[in-house]
Amino acid sequence: MSGRDYLHIWYETQLVAALFFLLVISGWEMYVGIHQGYLMIFLGVITAIGLIVASLPAVPTWLAATNRWLQAIFQPLALLMVWGTVTRQIIVRLQLPARGVVVLALIYYLIMFAPLASEIGGAFKWGFSRLCYSFYWFLLIILGMTISLPVKFAGPPIMQTIVSSHVVGALAFLITATTLMRAWELAWPGLLPKFGWGWSWLTFAFLVVVTGVNIGGASLTTLRQGLTSSSNFLVALCAGIGEETLYRFVILAVLLVALKNTRWPLGGPLAVSALLFGFAHLLNAAGQPLADTVLQITGTVGFGLFYLVVFLYTGQLWLTILMHFLFDWLAFAADGTGGVTPLTGTPTTSSWVLTLVELVFFILLTVWMMHGKRRTVLERHAQRLMGSDQSFGYRLDFRF
Repeated sequence: MSGRDYLHIWYETQLVAALFFLLVISGWEMYVGIHQGYLMIFLGVITAIGLIVASLPAVPTWLAATNRWLQAIFQPLALLMVWGTVTRQIIVRLQLPARGVVVLALIYYLIMFAPLASEIGGAFKWGFSRLCYSFYWFLLIILGMTISLPVKFAGPPIMQTIVSSHVVGALAFLITATTLMRAWELAWPGLLPKFGWGWSWLTFAFLVVVTGVNIGGASLTTLRQGLTSSSNFLVALCAGIGEETLYRFVILAVLLVALKNTRWPLGGPLAVSALLFGFAHLLNAAGQPLADTVLQITGTVGFGLFYLVVFLYTGQLWLTILMHFLFDWLAFAADGTGGVTPLTGTPTTSSWVLTLVELVFFILLTVWMMHGKRRTVLERHAQRLMGSDQSFGYRLDFRF
């Protein structure tokens, strides 16, 4: 049996369990007059459809496509609702220690979405649907935890800090994204360097120096108190893991495949991914002045280009996660916001000048990296990211 066969069994088993709990929860909530029971019934119907379709040996194309979109949209919501409700009820009704219950719940949360990613996400073939699916899951997996399991149920302060930082959600998304990428026959996130012709330690050292300058620029104020804050540390770690996984790993790979036969098979994906990374911060405009948000977008587009170049040149996602984490950690420690407080006031002229200079510098750096032997290295790692020279269909055989 292959790895996907085991994930299929896990997928069906998880659907059965989710359907059982949804029926129990909806029945109880309807009995006591909680209107949320209707939502549970709806999610139960969607889950039942998914279980029926998964159990059939063959289904019509239209039914498979309809079920795929229904499950992609609503099944993660069902899993979140069941996960949070069951965890809360175990703590409240059974009076078990919150710390132990939440630790076990968080461990399962890490892998809860992997079967769905393999079974449903792996069936998406179009680049646009893959992009939409990835971004939607990014938001749900990382932010949905504290909606289904409010922080007050997490127990002691350290557990509340871990849950509220969303770092477990970021790790869960990394596992989900890796499962997705393998289902799409794309790359692993990269753990061991594979250097080849064209690689230059001097170029790598230059990229590290640029990183050091950026990180140092974020720590010009007193940092001692901010660096000792566990909240700053965990929120920065969440941003590093989650955003690098989405924009530098998943979205870049999907764009490389979608644009490989265009005039810009390398520059196009880099530019689009950086722009998507920047404009995703437009969501911040809901809680802060538009001018501050535009400044953020401008800056993050530049940093997005830089992290993309580092990732493609080294092939190592952990390296960009580390860079992103260190920058955010020191930035949060310097401004004291913890990354969750909206910006206020009007950006100064010097802020605009500095941000635009950074953007121009990162654009020129990207152009420089796309010439000569450096481009050869970028293209080689881009091919690996698209699944070339890799093995798929790993099998476990227990026969003697």
